[in-house]
Amino acid sequence: MRSAPPDVDADVPYRPTEDTMLSHQHPDRSPADVSTAERIAAAPLPTAATLRRRRNLPIQLIRFARINLRMLVVITAKHS
Repeated sequence: MRSAPPDVDADVPYRPTEDTMLSHQHPDRSPADVSTAERIAAAPLPTAATLRRRRNLPIQLIRFARINLRMLVVITAKHS
């Protein structure tokens, strides 16, 4: 058994939670589920600037209009 993290009382045995368990410690999960969970946990977090752009309504409206214009061009090109 692993030793307890420094902020945990040493008298209480450390038991990993579902979130901190490694793939070989999940006997009831399929390897694909564990692999996916590990890849998600290792994914980079968005920066503050990225989050600000995602929440900015004018930027989102411009992106929405741009993607719709692109789709309109593709659709009209295919149907002419």
